[in-house]
Order: sequence, then structure tokens, then C-alpha cells
Amino acid sequence: MPGDPALNSQTLLGPYSLLHAVTGALLVLLVTRLRPDLGLWALLAVVVASSTTWEVIENLPVSIRLFGYDAADPLAYHGDSRLNAFADTACAVARALFARVASARVVLALAVGTEIALSPWIQDGFVIAAIRALQQAL
Repeated sequence: MPGDPALNSQTLLGPYSLLHAVTGALLVLLVTRLRPDLGLWALLAVVVASSTTWEVIENLPVSIRLFGYDAADPLAYHGDSRLNAFADTACAVARALFARVASARVVLALAVGTEIALSPWIQDGFVIAAIRALQQAL
């Protein structure tokens, strides 16, 4: 799957699901630090709203082009399947629940480890995507 962009994000779960899980965990760390009074349901609402918003944005044609994919190329990435978008949000929620009970150090170590493991495997990740988006924007 990682070598074939046309198949990326067309299955229930894939390597990118791990990045969504990391996002959910990091978001809970951030929101909990900013608003320690928020309860579980409010935190989960923030994660679901954030993940859903990202799923919409990342699947817009302008975003797909920003990340360097050519819409005219039939083998290029053309967006997530609906099932994959739902599963990515579920992964974010699952890791958010984990982040509520784990220490911040464990969550951060897992986030860094995920980035280090995925980057060479799928030639993508938070750092690589940010660099790619900046290059496309400039």
C-alpha cells in the first residue's frame, strides 16, 4: 500500500491511520493542558470535530494538489474513502482515550516513535508533509 498512492487511504486502516491516532493523542495533551476542567465527553467532542474537519480539508482538491499529487494522474492519490475517513477519526478517538490515562512522556514518545517509523516506510509523516506543503506553496 505505501508504494501505491492510488491505494493509500482506500482501505479501512492503513499507515496513515497511525498518524491520525497520534494527532488525537497530542490534541488531548494540548487541550487538557489548556483546559484541565474539560470532561471526557468534551475532550472527545474536540477530537471528533478536529478530525472530521481535517478529513474534509485533506480531501479537497486544493489540499491534494498542495501535497504534490497531480489530479490528472490516474495512479495518484485522489483522497480518502469514506470508510477510511471514519476509521481515521476512530483511531484519533482511541488514541485520545489512551492519552487521558497515559503520561505525557509516554504519549510524546509514541508520537515521535510513530513519526520515525512511518517516515521511511511511507515516505510521509508530519515533518515530510509539512516540508512538501511548504515547497508546493513557495
